[in-house]
Amino acid sequence: MFIDHGSYGTTIDYNFNQAKDTYLPGDNPSDTGAPWLGLSEFGLGGNLRWMAILACNILRGQNYSSMANAGVLPFKNNTHLLCGASTVAAVGEDIGRLWAENMTQSILLGGPETVQQAWYNAGRTQYQLAGTNMTGSAVVFRVAGSDNCFSDTLKNYAGSTSGSLTFQDNQVWP
Repeated sequence: MFIDHGSYGTTIDYNFNQAKDTYLPGDNPSDTGAPWLGLSEFGLGGNLRWMAILACNILRGQNYSSMANAGVLPFKNNTHLLCGASTVAAVGEDIGRLWAENMTQSILLGGPETVQQAWYNAGRTQYQLAGTNMTGSAVVFRVAGSDNCFSDTLKNYAGSTSGSLTFQDNQVWP
């Protein structure tokens, strides 16, 4: 899980990836030329099946579609699902713990949730417990990935990412 501020581009980035990217600040004081890291620059893959990035608008609709059409979404090799937000999102101190607990809970508590449902429920629970100062703003969590991976759990997951790339949204606040 990666937590940061997020922003989105409103025009196509012709210098980099030919898409409307979403961005995270780099905070490297020696990097004066490009202080922002584009989502399309993330090298997800290898043994990383699932990733969550909690940052405002990281999977924003227009930008997600633009990156998908340009073929620059960060899905590589074995990445099954990328969890994030398609709107503004407040960070709560418990969301990582809640996501992990939802994915690992015992059968007595209803059994482990899918990676996707655990993400939505972590957001919903975090905002209900801590509240948010985003009055009037709906918070929508998005999970994107291979369509054959949306029922993945930590123990039972698709053997490959052979499905089509798609996404599902869920409003977690209010």
